[in-house]
Amino acid sequence: MQLQRGTNSSGGPTRPKTIISLEKARKLNLIKQHLVSDRSSSNKPTRRDILNVLKSIRYLQIDPTNIVCKSHLLVLWSRLGNYDQKLLEDMLWKDRTLFEYWAHGAAIGLSEDYPLFKLGMKTIVSDITTYQKRAEDWYKSNKKLAEYIENELSNRGPLASNEFEDESEKSWKSSGWSNERNVGKMLEILHKRGEILVHSRQNGGQKKWDLFAKYLEFFPKDEYSNDEEMIGRGLEISLRAMGVATALQIRDYFQPGSRLTATVLNVISKMKNKGEIIPLEISEIPTGRTGEWFIHREDMKLLDILERYWKPKTTLLSPFDNLIYDRVRTSYFFDFKAIFEAYVPKDKRIYGYYVLPILHDDKLVGRIDPEMDRSNRVLRINSIHLEKGVSETSELTDAIANSIKELAVFLGAVRIETGERVGSKWKRTLPDVI
Repeated sequence: MQLQRGTNSSGGPTRPKTIISLEKARKLNLIKQHLVSDRSSSNKPTRRDILNVLKSIRYLQIDPTNIVCKSHLLVLWSRLGNYDQKLLEDMLWKDRTLFEYWAHGAAIGLSEDYPLFKLGMKTIVSDITTYQKRAEDWYKSNKKLAEYIENELSNRGPLASNEFEDESEKSWKSSGWSNERNVGKMLEILHKRGEILVHSRQNGGQKKWDLFAKYLEFFPKDEYSNDEEMIGRGLEISLRAMGVATALQIRDYFQPGSRLTATVLNVISKMKNKGEIIPLEISEIPTGRTGEWFIHREDMKLLDILERYWKPKTTLLSPFDNLIYDRVRTSYFFDFKAIFEAYVPKDKRIYGYYVLPILHDDKLVGRIDPEMDRSNRVLRINSIHLEKGVSETSELTDAIANSIKELAVFLGAVRIETGERVGSKWKRTLPDVI
């Protein structure tokens, strides 16, 4: 870490500017994301371990694709290894330490963050997007449907979406899958408004809904004096989850309340003036290209003792992993182009349908295209691609093969099969039987 002293506009000295290397920024990011080895523990991951991960990364994005397994399960596996998925289910549906809402998309978050999410619930329909305006207008024209759903949940809940009648007076129009799915659309809106919650999921899939008011005992009461304080707390959580970040990266990572850029930038400016967040530079990334970088003041001390916490690991990442959700940031930090090709025609895909990036030490060194055949308990590896310039050493191939084996164990596979696009060296390295 370097300090560089400059002068302010009046000619006087300014606070020394911190300059760190890209490698240090990247390693700090991985430590904060729990993507380092836990060499001190050989025990099975516990509920507390899951909670510790969530307290750092703050949310698990939900995606319905299940070609390998659900994304939120993969995100935890990348950090904890072969954990018991029932622990997560209990945290969601029994003690409700966690709940489903929205971070920058559909997500699992901490119930302790409910006061922060309440700001989002309050402002969700006042956002300035055309879509939100249209959704709010549709909601107002279908109050009868909203009241019907809430009454049914009050009297008979929890209920799945197919247990409601369509009492809408105006159909929801869309060019996508939600066209005229009026009950589903109203459930989504009521969820975002904080009127209802996801009570549970049947076999991990279909949601059952209930009134949020029935479960308030599991959530803390408001603890912030005003909206600006709530926004500041959300921004602080975002920055600490990433280590170092620009203002827009801080805004987009987690912020469960207002996403109005002017409001967020104003709060960030105040946090900077108070010394709560510290500006810095990353030596290999020109500031003019990204905007100013920040670190939380509580993490400044980590910069000088980073190697004490740095314990590199090799693992596979969900395409929706918190580390790589921001594609531009990923390109700066890892020189890696994160691509999701599930919606690309098969003959136009470069890497595969549901590709998992490979993390090795502090680099993203390649990607694999896996597919889980649950009926036969077989994990198929369709292809493995290393990034340009990455040497296919025995140490690297063994580490990747071991990660694939660990994934197979987590998924309950008894065999690994390799496709035609997997090279002969990989075929020899990967085990056939788990």
